[in-house]
Amino acid sequence: MSELSPPWDELIGSANRYEEGDVMAVASWIRLLGDLAADGTPERAETFGRLAADLKQALQSGALEGLDRLVGAALDGLDQRGPRAPTDLWTQHGPAFVSETRNRLARAEEIVLLLDDKVDAELVGELFRLFHTVKREAGFLNRDDLSTLAHRTEELLEPIRSGKARWDAPVADRVLAGIDELKGALGGSRTHRTAQADDVLRVPASKIDALISQIGELLIAQESAGDVGATAVKKLGRALQKSAMYLRTEPLTDLMNRLKRGARDLGKSLGKPLEVVLVGQELELDRTLISRLEEPLMHLIRNAIDHGLEAPERRRGLGKAPEGKLTLQAERRGNRIAIKFGDDGRGLDAEKIWKKGVERGLVAGARPLDTQGIYPLIFEAGFSTAEQLSEVSGRGVGMDIVLSSVRSARGRIDLETEAGTGTTVVMTFPLSTAVLDALVVKLDDQRFLLPVDSCSSHC
Repeated sequence: MSELSPPWDELIGSANRYEEGDVMAVASWIRLLGDLAADGTPERAETFGRLAADLKQALQSGALEGLDRLVGAALDGLDQRGPRAPTDLWTQHGPAFVSETRNRLARAEEIVLLLDDKVDAELVGELFRLFHTVKREAGFLNRDDLSTLAHRTEELLEPIRSGKARWDAPVADRVLAGIDELKGALGGSRTHRTAQADDVLRVPASKIDALISQIGELLIAQESAGDVGATAVKKLGRALQKSAMYLRTEPLTDLMNRLKRGARDLGKSLGKPLEVVLVGQELELDRTLISRLEEPLMHLIRNAIDHGLEAPERRRGLGKAPEGKLTLQAERRGNRIAIKFGDDGRGLDAEKIWKKGVERGLVAGARPLDTQGIYPLIFEAGFSTAEQLSEVSGRGVGMDIVLSSVRSARGRIDLETEAGTGTTVVMTFPLSTAVLDALVVKLDDQRFLLPVDSCSSHC
């Protein structure tokens, strides 16, 4: 038997996708085991034959639960005894499992947050299936720790899926706790079995197809003669660059859901119920920019919940809904991306900010009538109007980090606020950080490149 024979791989893949009760899958395993037995050593033939017999008996009796784990354990045992088979199921399939499970947990977290807004039976069913899939795949790979954690949450969801229990906030909290436990376990205390692999980037096949098509057109254009061919090559080269940059992009969905989860947890800990509205999460951005957005946005969320949103009793007295509202929106503006974050809280107090600025020596004299020049003071390092420290804010760190993070990504930040209505922060960035558009300026025999973002309309 070759080290990675097709029947072996097909058997592993099928067992990895097994849904309990799938008799067709079990029948295919028996066939594959027969092929493996015919191509293996006597010892392996005996093992494969014994496993096939156990599967036949399970089919006849209808006892189809846990057969993926039975197959996984048998194959893992062969891995450890024989030099010609893969050395360990986890080493071989662990990296793909970890990547897929992280994606499933991200989707599970998204579903929980959606169910917080509106209970939907189809979403509950999808959530159940996600944990069921993690459980059976972890069992196949002999990761009983992960399988047990997934099974615990699966059992919690079963009565809700079947209509015997209702979805509510305590259930949501327990499911989110289960997701966190699985995320922690994926990092693994069992370091001797943890798969080592480079980060996996999921790229839709449509992006790859577009890139391949453009490369083909470029090769054809190179064969053309004259100015027409040169022009075509130039245009295709630019299109090829854009397609390659597009491979670096991903939707904002995961980032926005993490931020929504963080806001939900913080609001609960501070006794401030809130609604988080997400808009534009399907928009795709450069992965590097997405990674830079999380820290400033989380600081804005923490600041809004702790300082901006009033307590429920106070909001009722002001004629507002007791639940605060946070809105996170992404939109494209030409060749730039705008990220807007707003709350419906108390707004910024210009008088208080000015007094604090005077105390710190940042400004002097009477407060100007135009308050727009006052609000940028909150982005100064160490600036805070909080009267007392808390675990969340009041130390004067946060808004300065927001400003520095935005600037490091070649972005700009604007702020709008209205007393008693709320505050909105708008951050705008170039669509990609991978390529910098520049204006070529020639002086004598020298050429200089000026970043387009740094040029005003007079350039």
